[in-house]
Amino acid sequence: DGEPIAGAAVGWALVDSVVHDLNRRVVDSSPHLLLHAGGVAGGGAAAALPGHMEAGKTTLTAGLVRAGLTYLTGAALALDRETLWAHPYPKPLSIDPGAWPLFPELEPASAANEGYQCQQWQVPVTAIRRGAVAAPCPVAVLVFPRFEAGADTVLAPIGRGEALVELARNTFRFRERGAPE
Repeated sequence: DGEPIAGAAVGWALVDSVVHDLNRRVVDSSPHLLLHAGGVAGGGAAAALPGHMEAGKTTLTAGLVRAGLTYLTGAALALDRETLWAHPYPKPLSIDPGAWPLFPELEPASAANEGYQCQQWQVPVTAIRRGAVAAPCPVAVLVFPRFEAGADTVLAPIGRGEALVELARNTFRFRERGAPE
């Protein structure tokens, strides 16, 4: 549309800005119900990982894909508004610096360049494993990740009401589009 997204002296420095702008455009224009969530699949069913920024969604998603599950998304889980099936949105995984030590094999080749600076690694899921993109499937599990530095990893059940509130909090454009019928 002729509007600059970002500017930089070297091409690789534009990657974060371009990925984030494209993601925003997808969220703004998608007909699907979009959760602010990671998503993986296995055995014909999806696990949705909704959460706020810095909750650990992408880190958990990348780890689960590395462990053998397939990738639906690391940012916006697309749900069909009628069937509630999850559809793949295989944008690159935007891995934050705090998670870089967990995935050294995913470090971009451009990171070896002198002066390389980025806020996140933009990693295609195929860098983890070929054929890792999932097919559409029903959501069977909801996991609400929450990162707390130094805390033990625990899996704690929550009630349906609390889960519904968390889903609403982590749904893009919920107030504008409402819940599915």
